[in-house]
Amino acid sequence: MHIKRLLTPKQVAELDGVAMTAVYRRLALGEYDGVKDGLRTKITEESVLRRREGLPKAKYNVRKGIRGIHPKAAAAMNP
Repeated sequence: MHIKRLLTPKQVAELDGVAMTAVYRRLALGEYDGVKDGLRTKITEESVLRRREGLPKAKYNVRKGIRGIHPKAAAAMNP
């Protein structure tokens, strides 16, 4: 038997760094798996991890020139 860890919406909001409304919106969209424990809503830790794994990798562009990277830093990047 595998026991799943259940988190409160507040715990999930703190873990993901979002507001409670975002947690409930994600529950409504099915991004998190929620269960009811009496009147309380609990979210499976597995669904939080699954959502994180599905997020796209962040991409960053390096700007050169004025207000971009310093010329010394650019020279260090392209020896």
